Amino acid sequence: MVYLRSNLPIHKKYKMEAQKNTKKYWALCFTWTVILITLFILHREFFWLALPGTLTYFAKAMDLF
Repeated sequence: MVYLRSNLPIHKKYKMEAQKNTKKYWALCFTWTVILITLFILHREFFWLALPGTLTYFAKAMDLF
C-alpha cells in the first residue's frame, strides 16, 4: 500500500467525491419510459426504439458511468 506523509493510505485520503446532480437524468429516464410504454401499447413492433434512451438515462441517473 502506498503511503503519503500523513500515514493515511492514498485510497482513504482522497475518498471523498462531489455528488452529482442526477435530477435531469431521472426526468429523462421517466420520459423515455413513458415513450416506451406508449409505443408498447400503440405500436408493439416499434417499442424497442425507445429502449436505448430508457436504459442509457437510467444508467446515467444511477451514476453508473
